[in-house]
Amino acid sequence: MGQTIKLARVGREWLQQDLAAQIGVSRQAVIRWEAGEVWPQERQRHLLFSVLGIEIPDEPDPMPPPPSRLPASHAPGIRYACAQMAQTIADLLREAADAETLAEAHAERERLIQQTQAAARQPASAAPRRRRRTE
Repeated sequence: MGQTIKLARVGREWLQQDLAAQIGVSRQAVIRWEAGEVWPQERQRHLLFSVLGIEIPDEPDPMPPPPSRLPASHAPGIRYACAQMAQTIADLLREAADAETLAEAHAERERLIQQTQAAARQPASAAPRRRRRTE
């Protein structure tokens, strides 16, 4: 209802005091209507219809029930479960990083072993020769 009044007023490019003067109420009354704090009286609703062309029902719509929330007694348990899940995820990430580091170290070790074995297999003829001194 408050948004309806405000949109109709702004559509006519009226200030709150302009509407208040048309209806014969204070600017604060218009502010409270638009904020939804109070409901216009029957005479004021009739004047709003004649001035703005909007129809205001006799009573406000009932407010919808608030969204359900977990009881406060559940909050510590939920916080604990969330903390446990976060710790488990951190542990898994750390293990994955350790496994990757271990795999890299293992691959480097294998590379060094192969390089050493290849060097050991070189024939003696492949070793550099010394020149004999001739006198």
